[in-house]
Amino acid sequence: VPSRELVVRRETRSETTVTWGGRRSDAECSRLTAWALPGYYHVTVAALAGEPRSTQFELQAPAPATITASPEAGPGSTKDKGAKKRQRDREEKKRR
Repeated sequence: VPSRELVVRRETRSETTVTWGGRRSDAECSRLTAWALPGYYHVTVAALAGEPRSTQFELQAPAPATITASPEAGPGSTKDKGAKKRQRDREEKKRR
């Protein structure tokens, strides 16, 4: 966890944001631990020489993303080329 300066007062709540890499911890604080799977976890923090505080949080699995394909053809597609050819044919018939 990166160091940062935070003023802590006895009667005032102090908050900070910490970005978590999503890996479990071990006794050595190594960087080769397994990814944390969905479930309940505890985090404990303390200011220097202060009383530690602990809280529990739930890590949830991400919701699947649904992508709906558009029926419209994009530039360069075979459907698009067919439409261009039909348009040219119609314009040619008009000229006759």
